[in-house]
Amino acid sequence: MLYQKMIENFPDEEDAYLQLYSLFAEEGKLEDAEKTVRSLIERNPGSFLAYYYLGRFQAIQDRYDEALKNYRKVLEIHPSFDSAIVGSAWVLEQQGKSKEASEMYERALKLNPSNPIVRERLGLIYIKDKNYSKALDQYEALKSFDSDNLVLRTKLGLLYMESSQFDRAIDELSFVVKRKPDDYKVLIFLGNEIGRAHV
Repeated sequence: MLYQKMIENFPDEEDAYLQLYSLFAEEGKLEDAEKTVRSLIERNPGSFLAYYYLGRFQAIQDRYDEALKNYRKVLEIHPSFDSAIVGSAWVLEQQGKSKEASEMYERALKLNPSNPIVRERLGLIYIKDKNYSKALDQYEALKSFDSDNLVLRTKLGLLYMESSQFDRAIDELSFVVKRKPDDYKVLIFLGNEIGRAHV
């Protein structure tokens, strides 16, 4: 294999290890993938990418405590590596630690305020915690990046309904209906909101 030869000839070539890891992971050779990235860590303990890939690998396998440990190691080496921050937040979210997860997502947003995945995840945490005001902040920010996204606008309308902001809910759901008049679910929500707004 090309990357194995590269590692033999250039044992300090980090990229060769990471490429080989990716190749093994794609082929489903998980033990070989993990062994490869661990070899890189042995060879170069300062490789934040090696710890990141190991953490990501472990997170995918639901080995959350191990993943979190490796993401934390990444952040010791490279504190502003946002992929490790987001990975940590996702793992914490899977563990049911919504407060810690939201803190990590917020940290990631400070580095990259336009990250839609982070805003979506953070919004979902706030919805679960019934913190509709903060969830609305995230979805409004998402709307500023993609105002024609009908799924997003529907979610926003439903959030406004949930927080008893009926006029705003009507605005959002009306936007969706104008572009997709055959969506009966949105029409039902909109009809209900118009009724509630005029009671």
